[in-house]
Amino acid sequence: MDHDEAAEPTTDGADPGEDPTQTVATPAYDRAADLHVLGQVDADLAGLEAALERLDAGGYDSCEVCGGPIGEDRLRARPLTRTCAAHAPPAV
Repeated sequence: MDHDEAAEPTTDGADPGEDPTQTVATPAYDRAADLHVLGQVDADLAGLEAALERLDAGGYDSCEVCGGPIGEDRLRARPLTRTCAAHAPPAV
């Protein structure tokens, strides 16, 4: 397009220079997203506090279901886990 030419209007009213895949978030959507993130942060903090309590009590590396060892590799991959691999909750 030549710099002197005007952009062709679109039939849907969208700006021809605007990316149609981008959406405008509403304040309600932003608030819901913020609340979701805040809930996740709260859950992560609770998991961290529980892990620290298990560490202080000497049970950090023990499965809460069977009492067996969780395993060093599993704890490295999932430091907040409370169960061994055999008793892990199903993946969502």
